[in-house]
Amino acid sequence: MKCGLVIPTLNAGENFYKLLQQINSQTLQTKKLIVDSEPPDGTPALAKNLGYALQKRYCGAGVEKLKCGLVIPTLNAGENFYKLLQQINSQTLQTKKLIVDSEPPDGTPALAKNLGYALQKRYCGAGVEKLKCGLVIPTLNAGENFYKLLQQINSQTLQTKKLIIDSESTDGTPELAKKFGFEVLTIQRKNFNHGATRQLALEKLLPLDVIIFLTQDIFLKDSTTLERLVEIFDSDSEVGLSYGRQLPHSNATLEAQILREFNYPPKSQLRTLESKNFFGMKAAMASNSFAAYKVDILQKVGGFPTNVILCEDMYIAAKMLLSGYKTFYNALAQVYHSHNYTAAQEFKRYFDIGVFHNRESWIRENFGGAGKVGKKFVYEKYSALWRNNPREFFEAFFRDVMKFCGYSLGRLENFLPKFIILKCSMHKNFWQQEGNFYV
Repeated sequence: MKCGLVIPTLNAGENFYKLLQQINSQTLQTKKLIVDSEPPDGTPALAKNLGYALQKRYCGAGVEKLKCGLVIPTLNAGENFYKLLQQINSQTLQTKKLIVDSEPPDGTPALAKNLGYALQKRYCGAGVEKLKCGLVIPTLNAGENFYKLLQQINSQTLQTKKLIIDSESTDGTPELAKKFGFEVLTIQRKNFNHGATRQLALEKLLPLDVIIFLTQDIFLKDSTTLERLVEIFDSDSEVGLSYGRQLPHSNATLEAQILREFNYPPKSQLRTLESKNFFGMKAAMASNSFAAYKVDILQKVGGFPTNVILCEDMYIAAKMLLSGYKTFYNALAQVYHSHNYTAAQEFKRYFDIGVFHNRESWIRENFGGAGKVGKKFVYEKYSALWRNNPREFFEAFFRDVMKFCGYSLGRLENFLPKFIILKCSMHKNFWQQEGNFYV
């Protein structure tokens, strides 16, 4: 019987010598061949010394005839990108190479060009540079971290008109904002209202296509954060509101982290009125800590409400959905924002939310309660807390009891005396404004 033995090889390594010796000591006599893939590491020479015939080939026979191109979209690719480019340049397959880089650069384009890449630049959201955008931050003694936020805003790829509407700060907040190119509009602290104040800021900046609202206690994730937030308006004319993902601060409690993950998941969501069938009231969720509005649609639904204790963002989202427009949760536009509220603070905050829903009862009537997702969240939150920190499980349970009590009491505001309302409310300035007590 005439027998043959074939071993395909590619850099077979130091143990290959032992295998060849074993084959040569076999009782069965064979013709021997290795088919080696270039580039060699000494495997062919070793095999020839032990009596093997040799045939060389590339790993993909015939692929050298193909015309191949390689493209890498980049945005601030970082220090490890150099290693990737070196690895690509050592490949056996020859290709045309291109990076498509999103401005502003961090040195990525120059590095790639040095290693033989062609370069094409683009903005993250093509077309958004045509939008006239305004940015508003309501402020009151914004504190030392405000400097960092102003720096981040000025490094954004999206160009905006910038305004802070300040409630008589005493810590130098307006002066600091002016140094960063912000216009400053000052109002009396007692006159601040979550709806009316934002409407005032909008009217101050008109004409605009898009208006962005931030709060003073957030940090932006990167230099394209604002551009990503508004790019949906360039692609879908029926979207009236876009709000982004809020990641927890580094000091966030486990409960705060879980809440952020639930309210701001990693997957984007385009919502219509039909979304209420699954999300319930959460279909109308939005957050003016980090949100943008298409101005023409905002004006068509009546603008911001002139007198709400809070939740002006939910008010507008609900109005837009009921009017046939869409809202968009953009998980790719990200900021850092979270709170570690005490049980007493949660009681007061939810008292005010109860007041809002008592006065704007049409939202519950049209969207219902928390829906299926709310029940799922409660189960997942308590399961995670029990597994990781039983003590925080009981603390969270107590806070939730306080939330429920505060919310229920707030919805009964019509029947409460003034001193009880003032004791229970977080936003006491609201009650100092004329006509806000029902009793």
